[in-house]
Amino acid sequence: MVIADADVWIDYFERSSSRTGQALDRLIRSGRTAVAEPVLAELVRGTQGDDELQELKEMLSGVPYVEMSRETWVRAGRIAHDLDRRGTRIPVVDIFIASLAIEEGHEVFTRDRHFERIPGLRLYKPKGASDA
Repeated sequence: MVIADADVWIDYFERSSSRTGQALDRLIRSGRTAVAEPVLAELVRGTQGDDELQELKEMLSGVPYVEMSRETWVRAGRIAHDLDRRGTRIPVVDIFIASLAIEEGHEVFTRDRHFERIPGLRLYKPKGASDA
């Protein structure tokens, strides 16, 4: 399973013909992508009113949803602590996404390069998906 980060979902919604959008579309159609709690919160935050929120909920209704357990939260804290000690600051929401992916054995599909600095995280890298 692949957890798509908010940047990938936004690209998919706004530019579905981009290589990133097409790659996510293939994952959705094959049933290989999931929405993580932190990603859902980021996407809802970016909606422009009730109509857009409803549209987002409908678009994501068929996509599997993964939740964070107590252990995931603890893992996130440990990852953040370890990265901080090494002088590597990563947004906490992205730490949550990484923690969930590591715990569940999922990959993360993102264009944010800071994910590469998280030990033990597997990134999904489709061919040609690095376009802006």
